[in-house]
Amino acid sequence: MPSHPAAAQSTNVDWSQLTELARCLPTQLAAAYAHEHKQVHTLHAGQQEEAVDRLIGVLVTMWTSLARYYPAGHFKEKDLEAFFRGYLANRQAWRSLLVHGESPNPIKALEVKRAVLADAEDAVADTVAAIFRGNDRVMLNLWTDWWSEAKAVRDRPPQ
Repeated sequence: MPSHPAAAQSTNVDWSQLTELARCLPTQLAAAYAHEHKQVHTLHAGQQEEAVDRLIGVLVTMWTSLARYYPAGHFKEKDLEAFFRGYLANRQAWRSLLVHGESPNPIKALEVKRAVLADAEDAVADTVAAIFRGNDRVMLNLWTDWWSEAKAVRDRPPQ
């Protein structure tokens, strides 16, 4: 069984199940982006914000699925979703301070949401890297390529 510092503490880690979960994440992300692409080009900024929120929700689900493989209490004894949403809320607050002037506007708010979406993508990638770095470099390298390709779907024009 592979040994990762955090995951090794949990005696119930099913590495084949964890590997399969990680392998599916890029495909799920690309599918979520492709689905939203079909609608976003006709939406106003408020609706686009809602679409970004839905995509962030997908990434929250992905991250919490990965985080379940860490030992109980590893994330400050907090509920996993609450922990990750708290992290993203802090990123949103920080990014908002950077771009908002005296009066926030919908375009800037959408930019902030998109930046937080990128933060969520990075957090999922960082978690996969932390889990597999010492265990399966080949899987990690492949996964990183798959994840980059999936993220690129977000920026492609709708087809």
